[in-house]
Amino acid sequence: MDIKDYKYDITEEGKKLEFFVNECRPREIDIESIKRKTYDKIAKAKAQRRRRRLWISLSAAAACVAVLLSFGYIYKDTGEGTVKRVLAQVKKPVEYVTETVPVGERHTIILSDGTKIIANSRTKIVYPKTFDGDTREVKVEGQAYFEVTHDEDHPFIVNMNDFRVQVLGTKFDVNSYAGVRSEVVLVEGSVKISTGKQELKMKPNQLVSLTGSDIVSVKTVDASQYISWRNGFINLNGESMPRIIERLNNYYGTSVKYDGRQRGRRFYGKLVLQDNINKVMESLEEIK
Repeated sequence: MDIKDYKYDITEEGKKLEFFVNECRPREIDIESIKRKTYDKIAKAKAQRRRRRLWISLSAAAACVAVLLSFGYIYKDTGEGTVKRVLAQVKKPVEYVTETVPVGERHTIILSDGTKIIANSRTKIVYPKTFDGDTREVKVEGQAYFEVTHDEDHPFIVNMNDFRVQVLGTKFDVNSYAGVRSEVVLVEGSVKISTGKQELKMKPNQLVSLTGSDIVSVKTVDASQYISWRNGFINLNGESMPRIIERLNNYYGTSVKYDGRQRGRRFYGKLVLQDNINKVMESLEEIK
């Protein structure tokens, strides 16, 4: 750089330097040499400051990347000229809760999303303490009534041994005790049953019966008749004795056998779920 081309800073120090160079020149001193050395020192100092600022910037950027990675974030090129931030697949282990209802009792469970479950006698329910993922899933063995909180982005899934029920927000009842046929009754909304072999979308007041993973029947019913157990009784609406005994065995965990009498008789009315099955059977004989 030619000394004549040097540009003084507009700072106070720059003004002092310009005054000294232009006004304070003893004749016996080689002022041009002094100016050249001074300018070289100034240029070197500026270069050092630029390198120091660059190093600080790079260090700060590296620290930011380290922080982002520690929280599980990465950056992904979408191929469309833009960059999107996506969450890395680093998740905490899911903490599950297992609840088993004793014989003759009913438990009400409120899940982390506000979904309400009423679990019947001898029912086992496994659910996460907090939902964290694309779906909300629980597992049921026995009978339970669901009032699912609507969440369009996170479908609710009830898993049984041989099938699953998927919903967004609705009210329904599942009955799937081990060793007997299963039933799903839809009170309101819409659900989809998947067995691995078949899929079926239900409508309100439909009853779907399953044997294992096979859908064996679909019929229209009064759904309220199938959820009366929540209030401590069974609504009998033309049920046969074998079917009533099956329901009572599920509830009490007993193995009462049907002796074949009154095979063609249909029962109507309310059957109160009492302390033990013997009392219930006695009251059943009184129903006309």
